[in-house]
Amino acid sequence: MVFVGRDAELAALGEAYAHAREGAPATVLLGGEAGVGKTRLIAEFAAPLAGQAWLLSGDCPQVGENGLAFAPFTAMLRRLLRELGADGFLRLLPRGEPGELGRLLPLLGRPAGDGDPALTRARLFEEFLTLFENLAEDRPLVIVAEDAHWSDRSSRELLDFLIRNQQAAAAFLLVVTYRSDHLHRTHPLRPVLAEWIAGRGRPGWSSAGSAGARWSGSFAACSAASRPPRSSRTSCGAARATRCSSRRCRPGRTRRCPPPSATC
Repeated sequence: MVFVGRDAELAALGEAYAHAREGAPATVLLGGEAGVGKTRLIAEFAAPLAGQAWLLSGDCPQVGENGLAFAPFTAMLRRLLRELGADGFLRLLPRGEPGELGRLLPLLGRPAGDGDPALTRARLFEEFLTLFENLAEDRPLVIVAEDAHWSDRSSRELLDFLIRNQQAAAAFLLVVTYRSDHLHRTHPLRPVLAEWIAGRGRPGWSSAGSAGARWSGSFAACSAASRPPRSSRTSCGAARATRCSSRRCRPGRTRRCPPPSATC
């Protein structure tokens, strides 16, 4: 099947990957209606990166009203475990132990034990960040969380934690896709997206255009709000596109922020 009409979006993703490859963290929010081709776009972007970058992806399945806890990230862990084996996987973790990740992937071993829920959550988030940091030191890392409109609260909070701590971590590219036509007024993803796309024009942030995509700092927004026409024109960065940056992800930040449940 021929892939046409998304040159601008592919260029925006390519530029974000170049930022990460050069050591600068980058996040891309990819929103569009159901069936517009977000998954195909990601596949076309990822195809030439096979063998030269870590490509970790996971879907947020439509399970009940609240989603499945950490579903996209658990899928990423399973893939890494298959590829690296248990010993190789554990070498990427603090002290070579499964830690709290063992709660999501029992094959790694039993977690250290129960304790204060807030501290347990903080350790889990830190272990994910450490894992991704160590992977990114080996070769470029691309993380894709698809269908975030079906994400559960835990997955949204982990995504927020990763985005806010990219400046303190080894560089990686984080791509989040969602169905814009699912985001009704009270949808739980709406306030999270608002946090991610707010704060343009802060000191130290720069804007650079690429193939029509609007950039601010390390963030890009690709809007696939309508099906591509027969011509090569796209809507990435057009009037209907979401222009985004992050209020919380400040350049030059050298310390990590705690999970959303704690005070930063």
